[in-house]
Amino acid sequence: MIKTRISRFKITKLFGYQDVDIDFNDRYKILIGENGLGKTTILNALYFLLDKKFRKLNNLKFESIELIFSNKSKISFTKNDLNFYINGRSQNQESHFFQILKDKIKKDDVEIMKKIILNKNEDVHKRLEVTQYLKKINLNIGAPSKFIYENINKFISEFEAINFQTVIDTLDNNITSKILYFPTYRRIESHFENLNPQQVSQQSILLWGDEDHKDNSNFDDNLKFGMQDVKARIEYLTEEIREMSLKGFSKITGDLLSQLSNEFKNYKLKNKFDQKKLQIILDRVGHSINNNDKQNIKDYIHSGNKSNKGLLYLIDKLIDLYNQQETLDVAIKKFADTCNMYLNLKRFIYDESSISLKIQRDSSTDEIELEQLSSGEKQIVSLFSKIHLELDKSFIILFDEPELSLSIYWQQRLLTDILDSNKCNFLLTVTHSPFIYDNDMQNYAYGLTDYIKFD
Repeated sequence: MIKTRISRFKITKLFGYQDVDIDFNDRYKILIGENGLGKTTILNALYFLLDKKFRKLNNLKFESIELIFSNKSKISFTKNDLNFYINGRSQNQESHFFQILKDKIKKDDVEIMKKIILNKNEDVHKRLEVTQYLKKINLNIGAPSKFIYENINKFISEFEAINFQTVIDTLDNNITSKILYFPTYRRIESHFENLNPQQVSQQSILLWGDEDHKDNSNFDDNLKFGMQDVKARIEYLTEEIREMSLKGFSKITGDLLSQLSNEFKNYKLKNKFDQKKLQIILDRVGHSINNNDKQNIKDYIHSGNKSNKGLLYLIDKLIDLYNQQETLDVAIKKFADTCNMYLNLKRFIYDESSISLKIQRDSSTDEIELEQLSSGEKQIVSLFSKIHLELDKSFIILFDEPELSLSIYWQQRLLTDILDSNKCNFLLTVTHSPFIYDNDMQNYAYGLTDYIKFD
């Protein structure tokens, strides 16, 4: 099945004077522009919309937004629509007043009254205007103007909250990939307890952070990804493999006992024998099989003898067990191999048998902690841990100025390595570095000013 993708993104009157209209004929796009053009704001607007962070989107200044997908489905709303939706969410929807008026007030009427309510006149004037407009459309409500005004305000909020659900439904139906948003990478000194209440020590951490890094609401999973998070993710995956090995072997021994009654008379080896896989899984089950028995299994395989059907069954199941874990192994190996192309005089080493991933210097066996990496190396490790160590099958990746803290050589290969992960369903990068697209990505690079009109 072909996945739908974003094909167009429009913002009208961004900052009050700028119309943005970006087409996406391909799944990847690099927008080049100098500081002050609004690169980050445009990227933020798309991220806030895709990830349904509507309150943050409402903080941006714009008139309307439109998002079109390759299957022709479309999202379109004004800033007023969004504002009333957010306000309406906190109120009781489907009120009695709403039920009375919902069939009598049309969308056009709502738009006119929204403009009245949102203008800067005094409330007393706005109440009068609303009452007069209702009379104009033959709605005579026998109540004080203040009561009418307050309830019309609530009605519009409820109306927009219900209508805005179509925006949410369209997003849910079309955005099936996980969204990875990488704002400008910067070093932040922070009290660690602000991020993790169980920790009280102050430490320097590297974050993908919003402009106001003191606002903890910005530290969602996409933005907060320092070395402690990388370490935790590695530990989670290695522990998962370890647990799968032990539980899997326990099941194998149970199955083996149940098969004894059949004496394995007709059993044939299903898996192609792989000595490396067998060795790894034998190491992983640890003391569940003693060393003598492990050696006997390997010797039996080398002998070419296939008369011991019970042993053949055990070997088959052990290789099956390795294959069940292979997705996790491959994720860790891809992460290590990709990072190693950037690390200087050091490298990740993944030992499949002991299920351990560590960094060593090229000149010695000394282990290096993640916190000892340079700022640029941490940026790379953080980025590719998100891509490779998260087991989601595909991502929408939004990248703001990835060149910061990266050498020219790293800039030249970064985006191609991201695409080589085969997990990037959509990529939008904003940059002012020519080296970011000095590679196979040149055909996807465009000037941001080509998509902006100024009033």
